Amino acid sequence: MNKMYTFLLTMVVLSSPMLTTADTDEIGAVLTSHTMYVSGTTMDLEFTIQWTSPDAEWYRGMEMDFPIGMTPNSATPVGGVGAVIVGQNVDWLSGSVNSSSGSETFTVNVSIDGGLSGDQIADFFVEGDGWGAPPHNFNGSTTIVQIPAMPLSNWAFVLIGILALSMVVFKFRK
Repeated sequence: MNKMYTFLLTMVVLSSPMLTTADTDEIGAVLTSHTMYVSGTTMDLEFTIQWTSPDAEWYRGMEMDFPIGMTPNSATPVGGVGAVIVGQNVDWLSGSVNSSSGSETFTVNVSIDGGLSGDQIADFFVEGDGWGAPPHNFNGSTTIVQIPAMPLSNWAFVLIGILALSMVVFKFRK
C-alpha cells in the first residue's frame, strides 16, 4: 500500500504546475513527502525538493519545521550542505547549488511520539541567492501521511493467508 500511495502522490505532484508562474520573479518550490509515518517509531522520512526561478536565481538552501510529535534526529545533505538540527527545525541554508531549477531527494530521521495520529504538516522555506528581482525566497508546506491502522480482524485474514501459503509451499516440496 505504501508504494501505491507514493506512486499516486508522485503522479499528482508531477501533474500539477510548479508553485510559481511565468509572470513572477519569485523562486518557487515544491516539497514532496514520499514516506508514510508510523506512530511510536524512529524512522527515515524521504522527501524531494524541486525548485525553479524564472529569472535565473540560484537555489541557496532550505529549512524544514517538523510538527510537534516528530523530533528530527539526523538528515542527509541537501545541495552538498549538511543539516543543522535545532528542536523541530532542520536547516540546510549555508550552501549554494549552481542551478536556477532542479531537484534533490533527501531523508530526515525522526522519532515519532506514540500518541501522534493523523496527517501532519511540515513547513518549509527555500532561499535563493539574491540574484534577480525580489522576492528571493519561498514558503510552503508538505503533508506527512500516517500509515492507516489495520483492524485486528484484518490481521486474522493475513495470518490465515500466510498459513495457507505455507501449506501449499510445503505440499509442493514434499
